[in-house]
Amino acid sequence: REKPLMRLLIDRFEDSLDELGVDASDAQLESWACLVHESMSGSGRNFHGVMHVFDISVNADAIQSIAAMFHDTVYWSIDGALFGSQAVILKDVVTETDGVVTLNHIDADENLRMVAMLFDFEIGQQLMPFGGLNEFLSAMLAVRSMANTL
Repeated sequence: REKPLMRLLIDRFEDSLDELGVDASDAQLESWACLVHESMSGSGRNFHGVMHVFDISVNADAIQSIAAMFHDTVYWSIDGALFGSQAVILKDVVTETDGVVTLNHIDADENLRMVAMLFDFEIGQQLMPFGGLNEFLSAMLAVRSMANTL
């Protein structure tokens, strides 16, 4: 009998963190698994659904596994916006007005500046759906979700 997807996600998070020598509570593991599952279970998620995480992380190391779990958690062009837990966690990162998504300025957020720098994004920049928007917001979701652990 196959394990439910939630159990597989929890196990993958736990195994990855164990490999890194990092402890996480059951509540944290479940929270991250729920976030990934919720993010990738929308009605339009035919290809980038939860199983996609496991398809792209065969033989992956711990860092690659964590990256794979958050890979495409945000898929703006399919989901239409941030929703659920994503919207709560990322509420101050971008502003959407009339279909235009803009990166907000947040003085105190070192993680936002770090991820924006990795993507070569500037504060106030318009983010394009096929120009890194999904990847950037997915990375921000991972960083903000796991910042207190990693």
